Amino acid sequence: MVQTFVQHYQALSQVQESPEESGIFLATPRQTNTAASQHFFRGQARQPLLFRDALLWLAELVNARFYRPDLWRYLDPVVSCEPSQIRLECFSSCASVYGRIDLEADFFNGFALHSRGSTNVNFNPAFIQSLSRLRPDTRAVLEVGADFLSLESASDQAREEKVNLPERWLRGFLQSQALFRQATHWQTLPALAARQFLHQLKASDERPLWLALRGKQLQALPIKPSDQEALPVAGLQRLSLLRPLIPHLQGLEIYTVAENGPSLWVARLPQARATLALSSSVKHGFSGEGEALRSLSSFLPVAELDFLRQLLAGLESFSLEELALCAEISTETAQQLADILAGEGLLGYDNHCSRYFYRPLPFVQALQKRSENAHNLLQANQVSLEAVNPLPEGFSAKGWVRGNQAEYRVELSIERQYLKTGQCNCAWIQSHQLQRGPCKHLLALRFAAEKQLSEGDFDASELA
Repeated sequence: MVQTFVQHYQALSQVQESPEESGIFLATPRQTNTAASQHFFRGQARQPLLFRDALLWLAELVNARFYRPDLWRYLDPVVSCEPSQIRLECFSSCASVYGRIDLEADFFNGFALHSRGSTNVNFNPAFIQSLSRLRPDTRAVLEVGADFLSLESASDQAREEKVNLPERWLRGFLQSQALFRQATHWQTLPALAARQFLHQLKASDERPLWLALRGKQLQALPIKPSDQEALPVAGLQRLSLLRPLIPHLQGLEIYTVAENGPSLWVARLPQARATLALSSSVKHGFSGEGEALRSLSSFLPVAELDFLRQLLAGLESFSLEELALCAEISTETAQQLADILAGEGLLGYDNHCSRYFYRPLPFVQALQKRSENAHNLLQANQVSLEAVNPLPEGFSAKGWVRGNQAEYRVELSIERQYLKTGQCNCAWIQSHQLQRGPCKHLLALRFAAEKQLSEGDFDASELA
């Protein structure tokens, strides 16, 4: 009897050669559409009440809206199954708040991971009702597959099916990860101080406030104190979303992204964490941040990107230094490539441990309009360079870019492949500076300057 085994591969194996080196890329098998390959995870929660409150917290967050009452409400968390934890991510309906629950392996009594994968499902009323019925001694089993999520308890079983991810969420995921990578740790509050701070928040207070430590207590002040460091936060009332988790709170870590920028709040829970990120303004959603565009170059290393896409599928989490060492590239190049891959929906960023995690979003490719428009300006010869000066770790450039309405004066500086400074007299930059990423005119000038530098058309004596 003759048996035939058929194996499908994601791509062709390749041998790539260049004057410097040769590389062999071996194709990996593609998963078949079997029940095993569609089943990601199954595990029973050790603390049903914490499990209930954590998922209901996500449901409350995605149902929240602090701006644009005309927008539709979405209840579609993204669920990622990894070797050591389960992550659930979402945005508020206005996209000005990001939330994530990380459930560690010890959170479950039996962490059965069949295969890594991500999906996005809808939390409908029946599922939320099943969550609400969980009690301390209730059996709560979470099961995740490629196109479903289910909750099994002693009394019933609720199942959610995969749905399409909202476009605003897609743009938010693509931009927020590059933004979170820029965040730095500001303060850590112990459990008691964190609980007291959350209790004293006023849900109706929409003024920009300054946060400062007075003794061991974090206080919200109407003006910046002159005697100590303070954190400016707009729309602090959004932080009241963390209140349902107060009974489980073990501490609160606070991160900031530049002055008057977004802030991140990581709540430590038993064998779990809840991350809440506030955009720089209530009226400013994460979908419009544009931070990833600050690392966007016209000369993308295609071979390295193709290699990393295959490499990342085998990594659980990593730092930029580890990625650079593994791929044998510089840390600066690793940072640029990580931002690009995060923009493709392949990476998320965990500020608690300062590491990226592999999370392929189940979505169709989102359009990067500003990048496309910048390339169109360059191809239409709408960029006029006045000066391009190479620097030890980058370059500076200035010139004029003709847009649809007028001709704009543009200046920028690039340091380690990152847009460090940028000025343009267009309405976008005058209103937002670089808080929502570079405008198309800045991108077009950068692309033109990079092209000139690659052709060697500059005075080498200018190099500092």
